[in-house]
Amino acid sequence: MSQAMQTPPGECAGVPASGRQAAMNQEARALYDALYSTESWVQVAKVLHRELRLTQAEIARGADVTTATVARWLESTDEASVRAVGKLDDLRYAVLWMVSGCGMGPRLIRFWLTAKNPHLGQDPLGAIAAGRFEHVIEIAHAFGEARSATGR
Repeated sequence: MSQAMQTPPGECAGVPASGRQAAMNQEARALYDALYSTESWVQVAKVLHRELRLTQAEIARGADVTTATVARWLESTDEASVRAVGKLDDLRYAVLWMVSGCGMGPRLIRFWLTAKNPHLGQDPLGAIAAGRFEHVIEIAHAFGEARSATGR
């Protein structure tokens, strides 16, 4: 397990666990609560679409499924395939970690997940789909540290 995976949420950006809840704005709190309390993997996709405003194509890229599959999830209660569950779990964990551990809000998380990253050679959604979840978390950790160092 990588060092980033061992770092407890709340310490990513130098924010102690006791202060991370106060640092969350209302939008970030709503995203965190919605993702943390989901009861199905399809619900995770719905929260990512509604709260994080990821498009169907972006969710599909992160979950390594077709856009049609995501459209079906958003319109129904169908369950995700076993393969998609792993990717949705990685994506859910990454977002929860960025909100609670790095103090990022939904707008920044959406931008960070969908923008090409020079350290990954692709956007983080594509890297998660390619099975590079731990590397994505390491890069997010470094990003959070850099934001903390500059007072953002």
